[in-house]
Amino acid sequence: MFLEAREDMRSAKKSDEPRMLILIFAACFFYWTYLIFNTTMFIKFDATHYEDLGRMIYQKGWSEYFRTGPNREPLYPFVVSVSMRLADIFSIPYQVFQKVFQACFVFLTQILLWVLMKQLRIDKKIRFMILLFFGFSPVMLNSMCSLYSEAMMIPWAIGIVLCLAKSYRIIHNGMSDKAHQAKNKKDAGYLILFLYGVLTAFLLLVATSGKGIFEYLFIFYLMPFLLLAGFAWIRSQKKVFCYSLFYVLITGLVYQSTIAAFKSLNDKYNGHYELTNRYSELFFANALKRTEKLSPRMWMAHLASIPGRGVCQKFFTQQECEFTGFEGADQHRIYLVEHIQGVPSEKINAQTIALTFGLIRAHPIQYAILSGIESFKMIFWETTQLGFVGYPDYLQKLFSNSLLKDGLRFLMSFLTGWAIVYVVGYLYRHRLSLVKPASQKDGQLKEIQTLFFVVLVIVPFIGLYAMFSILTRFALPIVSLFLVCIAFLLDGSMKKCLSRGN
Repeated sequence: MFLEAREDMRSAKKSDEPRMLILIFAACFFYWTYLIFNTTMFIKFDATHYEDLGRMIYQKGWSEYFRTGPNREPLYPFVVSVSMRLADIFSIPYQVFQKVFQACFVFLTQILLWVLMKQLRIDKKIRFMILLFFGFSPVMLNSMCSLYSEAMMIPWAIGIVLCLAKSYRIIHNGMSDKAHQAKNKKDAGYLILFLYGVLTAFLLLVATSGKGIFEYLFIFYLMPFLLLAGFAWIRSQKKVFCYSLFYVLITGLVYQSTIAAFKSLNDKYNGHYELTNRYSELFFANALKRTEKLSPRMWMAHLASIPGRGVCQKFFTQQECEFTGFEGADQHRIYLVEHIQGVPSEKINAQTIALTFGLIRAHPIQYAILSGIESFKMIFWETTQLGFVGYPDYLQKLFSNSLLKDGLRFLMSFLTGWAIVYVVGYLYRHRLSLVKPASQKDGQLKEIQTLFFVVLVIVPFIGLYAMFSILTRFALPIVSLFLVCIAFLLDGSMKKCLSRGN
């Protein structure tokens, strides 16, 4: 009877999970629907460019997009153009359709977030809490209701992690369980890895079409597979060696051939074999700003700007705080003109990048320190004041409350920083598990591999963005991974407390 009662309790707990998920999703949908119809998109700054590009694609087609290029990455303007087409059909403002699309991307991210947390064996209560917070996060909902490309970027990083981790597990399992391998005479590993290679390339392509920085992150994400191939070669593990190179080859071919085709279209229509514009001159401007001689006061202003412009302006002037941000870089872009006079247009990017690396080589330590300071801005991602959205009066008043906006920002940045350190420490303690043979049924190994790719996506992303000026919204593509790290931290702390209690 006792055993039957326990089984009933277990089955009841299992049935509670889908019920709770439905309740969480329903609550999010009701709130999102309310925001979609009761908020206003403010079209200014970069949003005007996205609107103009969307209208260009809708009215004049892709040939005009390429002819006037290189332009911004194509994903977001394309979705805006679809919203405009639907707006003309149904006689509804295109912003409504745009917000609906962006809400769908938030929902997709929620599903992937749940899957990833489940793979990490995070306690169900913590998963529910994280999922609910994500659905009501002020910064996430602000992005959903504003005309900025980050709203379309939030699912791809977590999707890339899931694909990379699964592919690595398939390859890594070839190191062990020889008896199991001997029974499977027909090797389906290549077919599975082919499918995952194509899927990984697809996710990277979508991410790159939204944020060009993923073109440079691509090599970081495939590096573990090349290292695994190296270890396999040393250990004479032919199967693992072949698996690793096969996956890298498929992913690389699909990804690079598509990127090359897009660049070729730009080359054909506007003479620039580039994915997008702007990146080289911003890289130069930030490097020039960071290699100038700075007073001790300006060094302190850079440190004060990490939590946000509001904190900086409590101690420094507005002009000093603007210098530490993107405005300071914008002021230095004008100096590029004198260096590229007479340079053919198709060689301007290459010349600009060469000049930038020259500046960095002249002052490497100062540049590295200031870029490191810039990188810390990424953990201050939560905010009720992202801007570009008009809320109903009561919500605007709530989000302007100092206790809420400052308290929430501080709490989430503290948890994010602590969680990243905790996860990196955990991976360091189990670093050998990533390359040594282990049982296929080892749950902790799966956890370690998945967390490794979470960190692998986060760290290079922050590192590359630190070469430019970081705005709060730039962190949105990896916010879901920050929350996964926080969930893992809370889960580990809870289990530790329970074990001490017992």
